[in-house]
Amino acid sequence: MLVANDGAAGLDLFRSKAPEIALVILDWTMPRMNGEEVLRAIRALCANVPVILSSGYSEVDTLDQCDDLAPAGFIQKPYLATDLIHLVQETLARGE
Repeated sequence: MLVANDGAAGLDLFRSKAPEIALVILDWTMPRMNGEEVLRAIRALCANVPVILSSGYSEVDTLDQCDDLAPAGFIQKPYLATDLIHLVQETLARGE
């Protein structure tokens, strides 16, 4: 598992480790670069990596802002670890 403290660090990490990354869990509200900026940059680098968005905002509000970016899933905060694990497993099983 790779972890970054903010959007810019996350994007730097993705750039350096992209071939090793099977899935990204991306917070929609982060310092330095927000989720939309990071997701756009990830899509420019690797269009097919599955990205699960996480936000305290509703799914509708969040996904309305990123229609063209094709996130693989969404999980609203607060959530249980078991719910996140299930979503990750489901997303990877779909082969996205």
